[in-house]
Amino acid sequence: MEIYIDARKLNNPSVNSANLGDLLLDIMAGHLPSGRVLSEVLVNGKTYNESYPDEALGVDLNSVSRLDLVTVPSTTMAQVLINQGPAHLDVLSEAALKLADEFRLSDEAEANEKFLLFLQAMQDFFSFLGQALDILAISLAHLEMEGLSASNKLRELTRILTEMSDRQEEYDWILLADTMEYDLVPVLNDWKNILDRLKSVAN
Repeated sequence: MEIYIDARKLNNPSVNSANLGDLLLDIMAGHLPSGRVLSEVLVNGKTYNESYPDEALGVDLNSVSRLDLVTVPSTTMAQVLINQGPAHLDVLSEAALKLADEFRLSDEAEANEKFLLFLQAMQDFFSFLGQALDILAISLAHLEMEGLSASNKLRELTRILTEMSDRQEEYDWILLADTMEYDLVPVLNDWKNILDRLKSVAN
């Protein structure tokens, strides 16, 4: 397998990974240029996108003859994430409302599987957001939203996610649905407004 980073061939790469996901982690940990982050992955000349979290762990490297990685400055990626953040939050809010309806009306087992993926998507988004703020040296403490600082909004979000996990473990699907619709979605809308204000600071 040939590996290229920004069109430059990675010579004599030590590939100890059995799947694409682990290989990408190894490359990001030890081979990316300083101050740059991964923005695009091409497998055998085609852009690779995951349709669900950690899908790359199921991609056998025997099927990969060429891997191209495209990087951008970490500050650029951080600005893109903040600029696109409100749109991502819209997607999460719509998914939360849809899941709430499914818990009330549909098969609980199927809804529960989707719920776990939803939680992962939430955690990933706010993890990436935290990294972006660190890269851009932006403090949430200075932003105010309806009398509460963004830091307090983050604590409120954490509390709600913990409550949702508790309801899921207790199989209380109706209360879980109510928490998602009436507690989580309003907080996500608050975060949209916070990110709109962050855009002026980040750009």
